[in-house]
Amino acid sequence: MAESTIIYKRLDQGQLDAIVRLHERYAARQPGGRRALLSFHDLSSLDLRHRNLAEADFTGARLRQTRLDGSRLRFATLFAADLRMAVLAHADLQRTDMRGICLRGADLNDADLVQADIRFASLAKYNSVGLLEKIDFAGTAAELTAISARRADFSGAMLSDAIVLQADFTDAVLRNTILSGADLRHTVMIGAILEGADLTGAKLQNARLTGAVLTGVTLAGAVFSDADLRGAILDEAAAASLEISSARRLPELFSTNDRLADILAQHEIWVASLGRAGRRAELNEIDLSDAALAERNLSAATLDYSVLRRADLSRSTLAMASLTFADLRQARLDGADLRGASLHHADLGGADLGHARLGPLIRLGGSERRSPANLDRARLRDACLRGAVLREARLMNADLRGADLREADLTGADLSGADLDGADLSGAILPPPPPAAAPHRLRL
Repeated sequence: MAESTIIYKRLDQGQLDAIVRLHERYAARQPGGRRALLSFHDLSSLDLRHRNLAEADFTGARLRQTRLDGSRLRFATLFAADLRMAVLAHADLQRTDMRGICLRGADLNDADLVQADIRFASLAKYNSVGLLEKIDFAGTAAELTAISARRADFSGAMLSDAIVLQADFTDAVLRNTILSGADLRHTVMIGAILEGADLTGAKLQNARLTGAVLTGVTLAGAVFSDADLRGAILDEAAAASLEISSARRLPELFSTNDRLADILAQHEIWVASLGRAGRRAELNEIDLSDAALAERNLSAATLDYSVLRRADLSRSTLAMASLTFADLRQARLDGADLRGASLHHADLGGADLGHARLGPLIRLGGSERRSPANLDRARLRDACLRGAVLREARLMNADLRGADLREADLTGADLSGADLDGADLSGAILPPPPPAAAPHRLRL
């Protein structure tokens, strides 16, 4: 096959709009519609926002800096297309063919890429005499370097061997995503969900996986040198793997219980003296699994990135405490005072928070100050919150699937984006429903 140079057909906005209008009729299966066949067209810097482009063909097209935010591209073909610096925020790219695509610097925030095919590709076309020619395209591996894909959903997507350097996947969902052989060096994956992902042979050197969920993952041959896994949720297999051993991890358990007892005693003096004596407990990045902390006063303590799996914190006082990215799976927090506490990104899967107080801490003075409990993006799957007080709690994007919320008080709580699939809300006091037109709202 002879090498070939791509010749692009340039369209202006009016020409493109006319094609898209016919395509939208085609996508709606209306008479007079015609599928958009835009392979090897130059559509750079044009406006395709909020258009229905499902099943359109953009093979090898140039869409640099093109606006595609909010567009519907399900089942479209973007094979080897060039979308450098394109805007695809909130776009629907489910099951799109994106093999060999170049997305360098593109905006994919909040985009839906469920089951998208973003694998390695080679591009060829027929010449004027019908011979197949290989095209010397700029790289055949999918290129996602420096993309911003915050909160994007890549569930079931295929990104094997993709180049994903210095990308931002903060709070993205990569559940069951195939990332085998992908180059993810220096990528930010803070709070990302990687349950069941295939990371075989992936390069994750210097990646930031703070608070990421790495359960059920395949790690054979993956490289995690100097990766930041503070607060990451690992299952036993991942935690024990050789691949994870070179990553930045939490310290081991305290060598003696006496050290912990001294820290707790000093903190209680600090609380009682309003900070004039003793010392505030700073238990960040500490493994306190199975710790007996029932009825202790840990008000305003910091336990960020700490592991408190199965810890007994029942009836403890944790008002204004910071537990950001803490691992509290199966912990006992029944009857605990968590008013004004920060549980941002904390994992409370299977925890007992029955009758816990998670309302605002009200401070009086010159003017009343209310500090609500922050459970933004907290994971509360299968947690018990029966009878819990969650007034004004910030539960945006929280995972409450299967949670027991019977008789819970959610007056004034912000549940925007929260997932309540399978939750038991019998007798619960719920906030008024959000406006129907508001995006990314409560999922019941």
